[in-house]
Amino acid sequence: MDLSVTAVIITILGTIVAGIVVFLPGWFELRRPKDDAPLYIDEEYQVSPFFIGDSFYNLLESILPKSLPRGKSRHVLSLPLATGDNLYKVPESGNETVVDVVSGDHICPEGLSHQADDMFCVYGDLYSGTDTRLLKEAYVQGSASLGENSRLSSMFCGGNLTLDKNSSVAGWIDVRGIDFFAGEGCTLGYKTACKGNMRLSRNTTFFHVFAVPLRTYSTRSLRASSARDNFVLPELLLHKERRLETSAGDAGYRKTGRGIVIKDNVVVYSNIVSDGHVVIGENCEIRGSVIAHKGLLIKAHARVLGDVKSRRDICMEENAVVFGHVLADGKIVLRKDCEVQGNIFSQRDITINSGCIVGRRGTTRSVVARDIITLHSDVAIYGRLSCLRGMVV
Repeated sequence: MDLSVTAVIITILGTIVAGIVVFLPGWFELRRPKDDAPLYIDEEYQVSPFFIGDSFYNLLESILPKSLPRGKSRHVLSLPLATGDNLYKVPESGNETVVDVVSGDHICPEGLSHQADDMFCVYGDLYSGTDTRLLKEAYVQGSASLGENSRLSSMFCGGNLTLDKNSSVAGWIDVRGIDFFAGEGCTLGYKTACKGNMRLSRNTTFFHVFAVPLRTYSTRSLRASSARDNFVLPELLLHKERRLETSAGDAGYRKTGRGIVIKDNVVVYSNIVSDGHVVIGENCEIRGSVIAHKGLLIKAHARVLGDVKSRRDICMEENAVVFGHVLADGKIVLRKDCEVQGNIFSQRDITINSGCIVGRRGTTRSVVARDIITLHSDVAIYGRLSCLRGMVV
């Protein structure tokens, strides 16, 4: 056997051995697995919208010489600060951080403007005039009211909070009172959470918001909660043969290519699934869910008792109601006085027009858009909003 043949044989054997060696660790793991337990995922876990505020509160408690007081102070505190303020220097990440602490001894009711360069802690209420600058995080034990054109870094507010028009927040806001009001032209930071009502005026912009509920400015009498809060969903007769019913007893729908058009005044006792578009006529009631691979139009006064989903856009005309979730790969538009009692999710934009309600009292819903959320007047949303950019017009 010459040298070339020997080299070829050795090469082939080496390749085979190398291929076997690569799979040996996997084979041993299959025979005697070191960790064969399934990966645990807590599907009920949710990040609290007040997580940042809680963390900030705990930080202050740990670094200040005395615990933060719980409950409102009897003193009313205002900016600018009087002389003799308490300045605490505390170590933080190797650097010395100053916390400007105001006890209940300083009362300045004029409400003039002020600039605080250090972390700011007020054991009482805070009232400030126009052009106030709080350049670092602020803690207010009671309620706070800041004048026009104020600029905040971030704030934890134990009471109610009012931001006058054209004010802006760079970071986060956590309001533990029952009311947070943002005036016209305000810009909210990347996280805004309120335990109670949040009221946003015209031309306010936001990113991630939580409130129960969030309301936009009113041009009419706003429904405090859903008029259908006590509505009981009828039994979904999905186990029966698929059928459509109308008062006239006809088929109740017509197909247009691969799409489905439901006639007006029809009751549908089944799910609706279409490879094309779906149009649900006026005053219809769909006792099931609707899936459209193209556009979905829900006309005025129609009701869908299940979920609705579209691979493209979804449009709900005036007074339409969906009791489930609304999901779209395209845009979602709610015309005037619509209701959605589930979550709303869009891969593009969401527009919610005047008088619409999302969710109901006692529930937490989400309105999530990959791009822009636009809210008009008299809107009420019970829960979270999240988007690349949100605005009230």
